Amino acid sequence: MAGRTRERAVEPAVGVENADALPPKGVKHWPLFLVATVLAFLISAAIKTSWAGALGYVAVPSLLGLFLVWRATTWKGLAVGYLVLIVLLTMLVGGDVSEKLKGTRAAMKDSCMTGNAQVAMLPSQEQRNSYCSCYSEKMGWPVLREVGVAFLTLKEPEPIQSNKPLMSKATAIVAECASQI
Repeated sequence: MAGRTRERAVEPAVGVENADALPPKGVKHWPLFLVATVLAFLISAAIKTSWAGALGYVAVPSLLGLFLVWRATTWKGLAVGYLVLIVLLTMLVGGDVSEKLKGTRAAMKDSCMTGNAQVAMLPSQEQRNSYCSCYSEKMGWPVLREVGVAFLTLKEPEPIQSNKPLMSKATAIVAECASQI
């Protein structure tokens, strides 16, 4: 019997699913793939305010995820495919949101420092910088969110003065930042 080995079938413990088994034919896992990809596409489109830019941004990780999920022959392979897809999309979209938020805050701070008559009347540069930093930090996300929602609903973003919820938030933030000076 030299050179011949006997393979033994190992039975899984009772109640423990065999992770190496083939996924059952009736399992519908594609909605998860679709939801993850469409959600990443919509968030990216809202941040970039560009449908084509979002499509290009999400297409490559989605195709990689599609390849991994499609080629999966076991539950482990399917889980790894979805994990890679979700991690890639989260990293890309999260990085994009962070970068856009940083740019929005910087633009708001510059605008506050140079174009606001009340801020110009503050006695020191340090106070102007402190106030504008506070305002841009607290107002950056609401403004970015309003612009993204307006894009997704195919509307032009309203100026802050005609957007009552955003205006009330801005008024509260102005009072809060002025009290911190």
